[in-house]
Amino acid sequence: MKSFTLWRFLPPFVRDRGGQHIGETITDHRGQVAYLKTFRLSDPQIRRGHLLRTLAGADWELDRAAAALGSSREELIRRLRAAGFSALLKGGA
Repeated sequence: MKSFTLWRFLPPFVRDRGGQHIGETITDHRGQVAYLKTFRLSDPQIRRGHLLRTLAGADWELDRAAAALGSSREELIRRLRAAGFSALLKGGA
């Protein structure tokens, strides 16, 4: 059986830039696409992705992530709660 490769991709989650997609593709051993599926993200999904990517880039340290976003720790916590990510906060931070 010939080999196939699965590749999942994410957008840059840059705010105020439309047409961002998430998806996956399967290619065969020659690099030809055998399957492709993408989903266009809504503005709220892009904002949530931006928050998560910033947190991951700051090793999930709230103070570092807040500084990267140019805001305070309290503002970051408010944004996380508003985005539905309260469960990610330790002890109700």
